[in-house]
Amino acid sequence: MNLRKLVLYIGLWGLIIMGGCSNMENSNEKEVERDINAKVPVQEYIGQGKDFVDGEKSAETVKKNEKEIESLAIEFMKTNYKTDVKVNEVYPAKNAAVVFVESTQEPFFQTSVVVKVDIKGQTILGIEEVFSDEGDVENAIMSGLYYMAYEEEFKLLEAFIESELEKYPIVGLPEEALKHTNTGVMKPCYYISLSELGFPDVYQAYMNNQAISAEELRGMFEKTLSLEEKKESKVRITLNFYMEKEKSSPDPEVANQIIEDLKQLQGTPPGAYSVLLSPNSILLRSGQGVTEEGVTEKEGTGIGEYIYME
Repeated sequence: MNLRKLVLYIGLWGLIIMGGCSNMENSNEKEVERDINAKVPVQEYIGQGKDFVDGEKSAETVKKNEKEIESLAIEFMKTNYKTDVKVNEVYPAKNAAVVFVESTQEPFFQTSVVVKVDIKGQTILGIEEVFSDEGDVENAIMSGLYYMAYEEEFKLLEAFIESELEKYPIVGLPEEALKHTNTGVMKPCYYISLSELGFPDVYQAYMNNQAISAEELRGMFEKTLSLEEKKESKVRITLNFYMEKEKSSPDPEVANQIIEDLKQLQGTPPGAYSVLLSPNSILLRSGQGVTEEGVTEKEGTGIGEYIYME
């Protein structure tokens, strides 16, 4: 892998970023009406079971005003980020609705916005009360721009992933489940993470000109990446797999072999790579892989070590 930096990491309990606004999501201690430990095999997971703190209190208001909520979310994205989006999901939350949206043209990405509601009057509070968590939309846009700039290299990475799925007893997330994410660019077996703070000129160039070409973007990314330190990659690309067999736990040998295979790959997008291998079971309330014994202290932390390559 010449002229690029690569970080490889084994994660045996992978935490999937299945939704932003984490300060609004239900905690483990909150009483809910359903089994908080309900699980399904990843192959059957389509995002069902997600809920947010006090969502049941605003559910009626959100349902009553859902069309207007969707319209406000679309308007917010167009006005503030000059991006056309469609709505994938609307979730009731504490005095609000969390709206998961997806861009309809390049750069392609997913993110979320929050629309405040008045549960007493069963109304919404207007465009001035629509917002997003700090940096969420900007970082999602950056992920989309990075994919756009290195699309051919990502196709090579996707071909590699397909070969790994054939070689080992692993699977990715179902396509339907991706609609319940807001992580920028997320595919069934990988996602991209980077901040607009690391590439302010790229972000500003897009905001000034939504018709900016992939070639222009690539040149700007390459200029910034050429200046970064070896262990401070501004781009993180996470390969995210689940065990294929129902109720099975992560196999360290499989994780290690995927990493060895990845080391041999040439021509992938620049960045810091990690490999996460999660159990087959998905905990519905969080959308993350869990062992049959339930959530452990190691859940979401991963175990392993970083390996840096030029």
